Amino acid sequence: MKKYYDVIYKIFDLLQTIEDGLVYIQDKMKELKIEEAFQILNDIICGMESIETAMEPLMKKLIENDLEIRIEYFRESLYALTYDYKKNNGNYIMKILEFQVFPCFNRWKTQLENCLRPYVLS
Repeated sequence: MKKYYDVIYKIFDLLQTIEDGLVYIQDKMKELKIEEAFQILNDIICGMESIETAMEPLMKKLIENDLEIRIEYFRESLYALTYDYKKNNGNYIMKILEFQVFPCFNRWKTQLENCLRPYVLS
């Protein structure tokens, strides 16, 4: 696993960047700046997909987990956010952020960190 240290640390950095992006979206929505909020959503989706790609060679080496399910829930929550933005003019965005996106992201992030941290601490 030592050969994956750099990848793991980049994953940790990217997780923080995604979280910062989600907070940015939430802040812009509170200011009713929907367009500004959604400019960053594509970057968040790309970040999530980058982590998913980086994790492919590591998945078989990790302890038993449900990371694939957790990332799928997070992906679906982002799609719900996008759908609301496109179809409902963002009427439910704050509720989707609060009750779907952040909880799904936090569960995925926590499990991912818990699975990877032992390999960089050992």
